[in-house]
Amino acid sequence: MPIDEENPELNESQSEVLNAVSIGMKEVASEAAKQQGTEMLKLLLPALLAGPLAAGSAAMVVALIEGIFKETKSTDRKLDKLLGEPFKTARNTLKEILSEEVRNDAEQAYAARRLEGAAERLATAYSLAEEERPEKRQLVLVYRCLVVAFLDGGGAAMRSWLEEFRELAVVTRKKADYLTADAGRVEEHRKNATEDAVKLYNISKRLDQRHGLIGASLDIEEAVRIDLDVTKVRAQKAARLATDLGDFCALVEFVYENRITILRSPKHRPLLARIRHKLFMGS
Repeated sequence: MPIDEENPELNESQSEVLNAVSIGMKEVASEAAKQQGTEMLKLLLPALLAGPLAAGSAAMVVALIEGIFKETKSTDRKLDKLLGEPFKTARNTLKEILSEEVRNDAEQAYAARRLEGAAERLATAYSLAEEERPEKRQLVLVYRCLVVAFLDGGGAAMRSWLEEFRELAVVTRKKADYLTADAGRVEEHRKNATEDAVKLYNISKRLDQRHGLIGASLDIEEAVRIDLDVTKVRAQKAARLATDLGDFCALVEFVYENRITILRSPKHRPLLARIRHKLFMGS
């Protein structure tokens, strides 16, 4: 029906994905801020491969999957082995590989084999989720996107999954627009309620029931104010979730296009470790 198109309802599965990705992107923004003193992620993306920033992009991916993994665990503490083990394997594999310095083709091939192992576990989890836990299907896709983004030849599958998330972002943006418009309607209602309060006050004077009627009019106005505040908060959250999901898609595509550079970039190591490496390895 038309009302459904104007005011789309997000199911529990979609909300879980939106919240998990949003938490992950918040961690990415925090990591970007530490490196560049800004949270303007879209402005950073084109510059990530300039010199040492390639290593920074690896840190951002780690921050992203850590945020998503933590949110996944916090929202579903009873996450069974069907999904818990593949999610943990994907998180751990990416963290390990993105902390390493791949220096030649053989090392890159070894990293690819480990990523392929994580991808296979997620593929199995996806098939089982479709049958036994359909509400977790899109969440599995989030993890699959992050792993496949570092695999040669994974672009086609990754783009098809990202398209599903982009469609969800559009639906969420429509929800935000509807709520914003609804806030305008509530604001108009609030003005009318204020006018009604004045009318009730004038009536109360004539009927000598001032206190009772004034109290009723103020209750109406307070209820409308609360409704307006809640609607505005919901609109802002929906807009933020839509933006975060869109940024997630852009970041994953960026990673895929630059996966080799990111894998082979020098990684940040603690000062003491660098000194030891210099002393004992001569480089």
